Amino acid sequence: MLLFQHNGGVGDFNEKIKRKLQNALDDVYFAVPQGNTDSEWVFALLLQTLHELGADPLAASFDHRVLRTAMLNTIAKLNLWAKASGVETPSLLNLCLSDGRSVVATRYVSSREDEAASLYFSTGSSCASATR
Repeated sequence: MLLFQHNGGVGDFNEKIKRKLQNALDDVYFAVPQGNTDSEWVFALLLQTLHELGADPLAASFDHRVLRTAMLNTIAKLNLWAKASGVETPSLLNLCLSDGRSVVATRYVSSREDEAASLYFSTGSSCASATR
């Protein structure tokens, strides 16, 4: 079982990215989103990316390296489609993925000029901010 969180937004998602993302999904992952938010569709893409890496997206747990690679490959696909579509609006992707044992999180912005949104994490009784 996976837990996925997305805070931010995919630049020009509805106008330029959503259709490319949907066309790239196998039927089983296309059926995952129940709505139209970029978060739901990015999660479906991440599930398919896990599958492409040879991992079963329904598995109970994953090696943290597989989760990390799936997250990075998902972001790379979004960036590729954005570049091909001439998207100028930056994507802000604070993403978090956990299988209950490992956690992979990103603090990412696709712009070289804009600052990524803040990302805070807690361990035990302390809280810290992720930096670049």
